[in-house]
Amino acid sequence: MISRRLFSSLSAATAAVLLTATVAPPVSAADPVAEQYVAQNANQALATLSDGNLTSADRQARFRALMQRFADVPSISNFVLGANAAGQLRANPALNREWQQVFMDYSVAVYEDQLDQFRGNEVRVVGSIDRVPGRDVVVKSTITPRGASQAMPVQWRIVKRGQAWKVVDVSLVLDRNEVWLAQRQQRDFANILGARGDVRALIAAVRQQTETMRTRITARQAGRRA
Repeated sequence: MISRRLFSSLSAATAAVLLTATVAPPVSAADPVAEQYVAQNANQALATLSDGNLTSADRQARFRALMQRFADVPSISNFVLGANAAGQLRANPALNREWQQVFMDYSVAVYEDQLDQFRGNEVRVVGSIDRVPGRDVVVKSTITPRGASQAMPVQWRIVKRGQAWKVVDVSLVLDRNEVWLAQRQQRDFANILGARGDVRALIAAVRQQTETMRTRITARQAGRRA
């Protein structure tokens, strides 16, 4: 089972991450537009999970569309590889296209799988901090897992890409530690690359993880319909 450790590596996704991942000290206060963007899109994802009228294929298609709109997946996929592997892909366009597709499939499965624990609840935005006013914002929120009494803090780093906001990283508190998911995933993928040697091996490993999650998602949905 791809559990907390995998979710903490992700997103999107998660989901459903950034070119410059280190979170610098905040420089100024709230951005209501960024807060609304996170609240709307995060809660749309949860509403999709709760919609019992959707088929499995419809739900997956909606998550994919949401990920493409909500997150900067191309930047995510490059960042998590690290500079050396990302450079190799730039020199091999066909392999790069394959990686982008595999990573998108993986991100959709991770977010659909892991957000299920919050199905039926809502993300509540509680504030934000501008890192670069109007361009780079950390939105603070909380969400309560099903069956839990205490809300979990979640932070969303979003940046402007042209005229659109995009999520570039998400932080959770796991085992009492704050974890920025994109940075954690980069370390996990670096371990796979170090052990197996090349990007093709990483693609195979990520594809297998995606298939495992899809099997679990399908079984869970079938159980709810039974």
